[in-house]
Amino acid sequence: MLGLTEADERLLEELVGRPDRGLDELAAAVGLAAGALRTRLDALIHLGLVRQTGARPARYAALPPGPVVEAMARVAEEALARARVHA
Repeated sequence: MLGLTEADERLLEELVGRPDRGLDELAAAVGLAAGALRTRLDALIHLGLVRQTGARPARYAALPPGPVVEAMARVAEEALARARVHA
């Protein structure tokens, strides 16, 4: 997907397929260390693609498809705007 890393895409696929997952489950599923996983989850939360569903222990879920598609479109528009500035 435009503007997302391969790790981001794997995380989203995991969260869409099995929502409300903890860090340990996600780390095992996508093969990321805890620090890298938290970084990618924070980025996906910032983009509006994922939300944290529990405080302690932290659990995560992908947002419903409508908001996800809107957020992906926003990411693509921002990438296009940046490309225009640097062109």
